[in-house]
Formats: sequence, structure tokens, C-alpha cells
Amino acid sequence: MRLTRPTTARAVALLAVPALALAIGAPAVAETDAPPEGQVVLSLSVEPRDKDEQSGTFYSPHGHATLRVAAEGRAAGQVRVNGEVVPGATAALARGRDAVVDVSQMVEAGENTVEVRLVRGDAYVSVDFPELVDVDPSDVGVDPAVLARIDAAVESRLGLEDTDRYTGAVALVAHRGQVVYEKAFGDAQTHDGADLLAEPRPATVDTIFDMASITKVEATTAAVMRLVDEGRLDLDSRLGVLSQDVGDTAGRSLT
Repeated sequence: MRLTRPTTARAVALLAVPALALAIGAPAVAETDAPPEGQVVLSLSVEPRDKDEQSGTFYSPHGHATLRVAAEGRAAGQVRVNGEVVPGATAALARGRDAVVDVSQMVEAGENTVEVRLVRGDAYVSVDFPELVDVDPSDVGVDPAVLARIDAAVESRLGLEDTDRYTGAVALVAHRGQVVYEKAFGDAQTHDGADLLAEPRPATVDTIFDMASITKVEATTAAVMRLVDEGRLDLDSRLGVLSQDVGDTAGRSLT
């Protein structure tokens, strides 16, 4: 499982869909041209006088999920989530149209199933990777007083002085797929080239950051964790034991 966070700290594309689904009493459907992808992707194709049945398991940390249907021409079949028919998906197959369906009202927190039975045509059915949702911290057992300490920690290094570390930041804390804290600090832009702006551009929770110099986090850390998990690396081993390419004495003694 992975949580998708496209370009900013907050993926907002689907946040309005659950409210619409509640208002009309059925899964909300929106057309899309995007190709299907996600934690489950089912590809179905039916020959004449035949059928195709497939199923998959998907995970939702908080009981929300989005299903996508991409039909290549008019098709006929049925889509079920946890045994319940998804009307919007079935209608999209019949029309031969791509669609996005909010199925949160059929989904439980934890493991869920999607089943597709196609009797005519070709189609893809997929379930998106989990999205983060907002909750009240106290509702999920997180102490708001503890989260309040984040403000002081971030602001302690915020500013334009030589002793400061950054001019702007966004802090986000998620617990089991649910956002319990999110706040923007400082400015997203303070200079135009070398010139200080008279009115800096404030940071917001939607500010796009340049994710530079993260090789140590994205690659090295993950690789080391895997080697440790496989028993191929001891974190207490010295560099001189692990590699003969470390020339200086001081470097060879490091762990």
C-alpha cells in the first residue's frame, strides 16, 4: 500500500465526491479520460458467447475508496464491492464511457474486495491507491496537545536570519491514512533572484516544493533497511569492514 500525494502536501481532487454521493444517496460518478491505475487493476475481455470474471482485494485505512471504469466501446457486466452492486460502474460499462465512482459507502476500514463479471466487450476496472482524509485528532486517539508542539519546533528554525534553516514549511501528520494535523508556516517565496520581495508570498498547504536532495531518504535509507532486514548488513559494522575503498583511517572506523 502507498499513499498518493501528487505535487503538494494535499491531494484535493476527490475530496468533494463523498459529499455529493451522500446528497444524492448513491455513488457519485464523474467522467474521466485518465487511464486506469491503482492498487487493484482488473483487465477484462470477452469473446462472443463467453464471459470473464475477475476479483481483487484492496485496502482502505479509513473506509473511503474510489473505483474507476474504462470501457473500450459498449460492454455489459456487473461490478461489486464487498458483494454490493456498484450502479454507476455498471451504467458506465453499458454506455462504453470511462467513469470515476466514489464507493466509500460500500467500503470498510481495512481489507475489501472488488468483483467484476463481464459478459460482453472489453474493460478495465481499478481501485485507486488510498487518499488521506481529514479527521479530528481526538476522534482517532491522538492528543491535540502533543500536536501543538509542532508549531514551536517548526517556528524555531523559520526566518531569513543566518541562523534560520528555512523561510517556509508545511507540516503534516497522518495517522492510519487520516490527517490529524496540517499547517503552513512562513513564506513560499521571499526573493526574486537576488532581490528581496517587498511582499513575500506566504506558504499555504498547497504550496509546491522542490523535492531536491532526497537520495539519502528515498534510495539509501530504503536500501539499508532492506539489507538489515535480510540480515546482510549490521548497522554496527565499521566502514573498513564493509568496503576496502575507504582509504583514510578515520573513515574506516566509522559505523
